[in-house]
Amino acid sequence: MNYNFEDFLNTKLVNIARNLNLDVNISVSSEQTFANNKNSDPDTIYIVVKYLTSDIQFNAETAPVQILALSEQDSLDKTKMILNKFSIDNNWQVIIDNGTYIKQQYTSPVVLSNFNEVGRGMRSVLYITGTLTIMENVLDIKKLEIDGVEYKPIGFNISYSMSVDTQPVQDKEIATSSKTVSTFAASFTLPMIESDFVNDVLDILDEELQGNENYTVKITFQNEKVITKDMKIISAQIITGINQVPSLQVGLLR
Repeated sequence: MNYNFEDFLNTKLVNIARNLNLDVNISVSSEQTFANNKNSDPDTIYIVVKYLTSDIQFNAETAPVQILALSEQDSLDKTKMILNKFSIDNNWQVIIDNGTYIKQQYTSPVVLSNFNEVGRGMRSVLYITGTLTIMENVLDIKKLEIDGVEYKPIGFNISYSMSVDTQPVQDKEIATSSKTVSTFAASFTLPMIESDFVNDVLDILDEELQGNENYTVKITFQNEKVITKDMKIISAQIITGINQVPSLQVGLLR
């Protein structure tokens, strides 16, 4: 993995500590560097990044990481606040760095052990597991907006289809085709969190809206290419269960 994840992590954690007004220092290093560190500052949170075996595929690498944190001396509250904020802010977020495209996934921080004697005090060890999906020069969808409001879809699909008029050509064995009509469709899954769009879908189901309303759908890609279409809702499905977070699957057609 060529991307310098340790620098990224250090910058994020330092900014979080500053924004939370926590008087601590942050030190991020690899296992080898940390093993050679003989100093122990009671107000420093030591972060160790451990890289596990990567799964290398065509044009992509899936890199599991473990983030171990040695808390501030005689406490773990500040460390837990910082790590928890980091997980919430960066889970499923995308990093773009000089053509490298990285999707992040993290768990919540867990206390691995307490009462570890370090220097003249006690510290706790916390850890986060994460997965970095690293791709080069990938064009993914950066932003979805509906009527000017940004939404964070769980899944997203775009499709284009065309109907053709095929006619034989004299003295040719292969016919030629011309487009007669084409369609543009989008489907996505949203968490069932109250919003104007989700409320509109519910109103359509309840027949308070006709269902013929146009919605301006704006799709922005990572290279800033923007596709904007006026679309109508053609399908809606609410999925929920006792063991899952409710979601809304919506299909739209130009």
